[in-house]
Amino acid sequence: MNLILFGAPGAGKGTQTGSLIETYHIPAIATGDMLRAQRRAGTALGEQVKSYMDRGELVPDALMIDIIKDRLQKPDAKNGFILDGFPRTVAQAEALDATLDTQLGRRVDAVIYLRVSRQVLIDRLSHRYSCRTCDAVYNFTPKQSTTSRPSRHSRRRVAPSTAASSTSGRTTVPRSWRTASTFFSPTRRR
Repeated sequence: MNLILFGAPGAGKGTQTGSLIETYHIPAIATGDMLRAQRRAGTALGEQVKSYMDRGELVPDALMIDIIKDRLQKPDAKNGFILDGFPRTVAQAEALDATLDTQLGRRVDAVIYLRVSRQVLIDRLSHRYSCRTCDAVYNFTPKQSTTSRPSRHSRRRVAPSTAASSTSGRTTVPRSWRTASTFFSPTRRR
C-alpha cells in the first residue's frame, strides 16, 4: 500500500500515520524529519540541505525527489510507504509520479487529506511544543484541530487515476481512520 497523507500542521497526520503503520506494517516517511535528521547527523546531504534550511528556503524539487527515491528503495519500504509532507508542489507531484512509475515500477494507491478547521489548527498548534534535542512533539491541552489545504490541483496531480479520500482530522482517531481506511479497502469498487 503506497499512500500520501495531506493536511496542515496540526491536522493529525502523525496520529493517523500511527494507525496506518500498525495496520499495513509500512514505514512513514516524513520529509521534514528526514531533512532534520540528515542535518543533525552532519552528512554530505545534511550539509547540502542545511544551506537551504538556514536561509528559510525550500529544498529544491530535484534534490527532494532524489532523497525520496533513495528512501523508497530501502528494504522496509518494499511493501509500501506513507508519505507525509511530500509532495508539496505540482512539480514535486509530477516528478514523484514519474519516478514511481518509470524508475521504481510502483504507483500511489491512495491520497488522504485530513480536513480540520482553521480554529482547531490554531488551538492545536498554540499548545504544541517541540523538544530541541530530539524533535519530539508535545501538546499540553486536551483540545486539538486544523485547516489549510494543499491545492486541489496538487492533490489530484499525484496520480490522476489514484484514489483520493478526504476525512475529518478532528474526529477521534478510530472514527477518522475507519472513514479513510474504507476508502482504499481492497473490497471497495473504484
